[in-house]
Amino acid sequence: MGKPLFIALWLLIPRVSTAHGGEIHGTDGLWQEWNTAASTLLPLLLGVGFYVLGVFRLWHKAGVGRGIPVFRAAVYGLGMLTLIVALVSPLDMAANALFSMHMTQHLLLILVAPPLLISGNPDVALLWALPHRWRAGWGRCEQRLARSLTGGKGALIVVLLATGVLWAWHLPQLYDLAVRNEAVHWVEHAGFLITALLFWITVLRIRPREHIDNGMRILYVFGMALQGSLLGALITFATRPLYQSHMTVPSQWGLDPLADQQVAGLIMWVPPAMLYMGVVAYLFVYWLNAAATRNEERKRQDAHRA
Repeated sequence: MGKPLFIALWLLIPRVSTAHGGEIHGTDGLWQEWNTAASTLLPLLLGVGFYVLGVFRLWHKAGVGRGIPVFRAAVYGLGMLTLIVALVSPLDMAANALFSMHMTQHLLLILVAPPLLISGNPDVALLWALPHRWRAGWGRCEQRLARSLTGGKGALIVVLLATGVLWAWHLPQLYDLAVRNEAVHWVEHAGFLITALLFWITVLRIRPREHIDNGMRILYVFGMALQGSLLGALITFATRPLYQSHMTVPSQWGLDPLADQQVAGLIMWVPPAMLYMGVVAYLFVYWLNAAATRNEERKRQDAHRA
């Protein structure tokens, strides 16, 4: 169990960048396996380029830190760095070999990168990156999207969609197909990232007066935590390897396939549960504060009428 976790940490140290290539048996030559496929690098470059352009224009016009604080820009940078670690670094190759590394990659795409990216105000940066004549239309679209996602029905649809995507891609047939086929693998990652971004928008992109509705958001977060923990538990306590993709390769890394699967289940189960509970605590505190503020306003209104 300790060896896969050690490999996960070891993979975070950058080395020489080469093309994403063939199968690696064990750690020999792993550092030469960086994913430089255009289908991966181009979206990342666009994500960085549009954000930097928008922030540069905004700060040039309004002053450094105005509109998008410096710390939020840094948080967005951490989110993009997380995507690079997940999709470009040797972790991507190791994920094809070890189930535990694949789950680490998925957690980075679902639980780490999206909230960091959302917290960086990318909508504001994109607004300023666009040509001036397009900004009004984009602003209206963004506002409508935000209202639909933070509303009860829209948020519920997002939660159900994210849940369906997570479970579907962990069905053995689809999972093994994604490992074998690079195009399917790309679609899998895109599905995880897009649905996670939508979910974290519903949780994190909240105006102060909207915290009064955090009760429903807490239920949504709890639901995500529960279904993720259930899937992780099913993988952890399975009595045999579930995925053909990882039946033989882990032994070439000095690991037992079932032990690798059990570590993968724990990675999917324990860290996400802790993170979701932290988010629930955050939402609960702001919910109490919003309720207290509303009660004070009502008392002042009643006193004024009296």
